[in-house]
Amino acid sequence: MINQFSVYAQQPDSYYSLKVIGQTLLLRERKIEVNADGLLKQVGVGGFSDSTAKLHQILYEPVHFHYYIDAKKQLKFSPTAFRFLTVGKDSVTWWAQSTAEGLKQDVFGKAYANGVIRFKVHVSGAQLKFNNINFHIPFNIANSKYLGGLGQKSNIRRDTVKWNLRNYSKIKPAFWVGNEWRGLYLRLDDEPNSNNNNFVNGWSNEKSEGFQINVKGSSMLSDFTTGSIALASGQELTFSYTIVISERGNLKLPVNSKKKFKQLLYLDLHTK
Repeated sequence: MINQFSVYAQQPDSYYSLKVIGQTLLLRERKIEVNADGLLKQVGVGGFSDSTAKLHQILYEPVHFHYYIDAKKQLKFSPTAFRFLTVGKDSVTWWAQSTAEGLKQDVFGKAYANGVIRFKVHVSGAQLKFNNINFHIPFNIANSKYLGGLGQKSNIRRDTVKWNLRNYSKIKPAFWVGNEWRGLYLRLDDEPNSNNNNFVNGWSNEKSEGFQINVKGSSMLSDFTTGSIALASGQELTFSYTIVISERGNLKLPVNSKKKFKQLLYLDLHTK
């Protein structure tokens, strides 16, 4: 019997095409804009004309980090370099660097033509203690009706969804948010160098408050809170994660959030 999700990882090469224009990636019905800092600036699925573009945009604002060194003061990283490392029909890789007060943030990204995008963020430099770090994905509210993953049982996204690192053994930090036509899947990756004292895994801090997903202002905000992290001289703080841009595909209506999440999880884990 064929795995019901395998078609998402076994489409023929001709099914997908990947093009790069400036810092924008075009793949099938998806338009992915990469910011100067190497993180996602905007994601659109279908409707690329100027008159309808905003209706099809998944993000309310670019994906970003907030680095707090005390309760009020945060470091402001300024982009200093960006370049594509490889450009092919099946995948694209890039690197960007930003600096702030003796620290540097290096972002490595790899986008596959099937919509899977992997990120590795490294922060290094001077010895420093962070009071807290927030990882934000601000969604357009209109494109965040459903949520799958994080142990949620209903199809419709609840007003507030929370996940804590204490739940890791039972529920992994991964979810899908979207509507009937488009969405975004996120999984926080285990850092392979987590046993190396030179690397500090930003996701695995024992003081982490984990995820909170709820409407904030004009966006539906996914906020991961690390809690305090001490970075010694010579150490690198790392954040590795995977994003998958989803489209409607063959999904039947009404949306089954759990099934959609499992489809994208399969695609993520089977993309090499």
